Amino acid sequence: MPWPDRYLITPAFDSADAPFRANEPLGAGRVQQAAHNARLLARRNAARPLVQHPGWRDFWQPAIVPALAPPVAGTGPVVGDFQWNLGPKSGGVTFCSGPHYAWPSPDGRWPTVRATWMWQIDGGNTAAAVVVVVPAGRSVLDVSAIPDSTTTTSATWVRETVDLPLSRSVVRSTLHEPVPGTSTDPPTERVQLHEFMLYLAAYNSSNSNTSGQRANLLALSFFLVPPP
Repeated sequence: MPWPDRYLITPAFDSADAPFRANEPLGAGRVQQAAHNARLLARRNAARPLVQHPGWRDFWQPAIVPALAPPVAGTGPVVGDFQWNLGPKSGGVTFCSGPHYAWPSPDGRWPTVRATWMWQIDGGNTAAAVVVVVPAGRSVLDVSAIPDSTTTTSATWVRETVDLPLSRSVVRSTLHEPVPGTSTDPPTERVQLHEFMLYLAAYNSSNSNTSGQRANLLALSFFLVPPP
């Protein structure tokens, strides 16, 4: 019978029926329960919120080549279709989260990055968005980046969800040696951190900054979820 997907409560460490009292033999069941709780907590701890953004109203900028929008049926937009150099008041959508950390679970699997938002577009146009994960310090246009894109033509608000699995190829592993701020002693421990960055961009096929031709992408959230 498999272990349940929940934490198994154990008596307090100093109680009379504590499972790991001094000078008592360790039974296999006790050790398995402790290992199960440790693995479960490590897996759950890897799933957490990363960043939130209020979003963008009335964006209208098109793809790099406006003829790419809307995308050809059966194909989606790619990272190079988006204008990543647009400023905050340009009528475009670009976002960089800064660095974040992730760790694989005890079974070696990495968590999944999930992005969610609400969006709509007027005038029968097409809005497209791309989400990209890259190692910290690398360009969003890096060829090894993991992208996922999606489109909408909905004039009413719809929720969008994009999942991107993390892996060792999209994180930068760096060795850190933490020391107290005022200490002159050498570090006594080392820890390896795995850093990545998140990018998002969107375009509007209308290419028209007029009423009834704009789009909105709001309530953007990025968070980590357990691997499937």
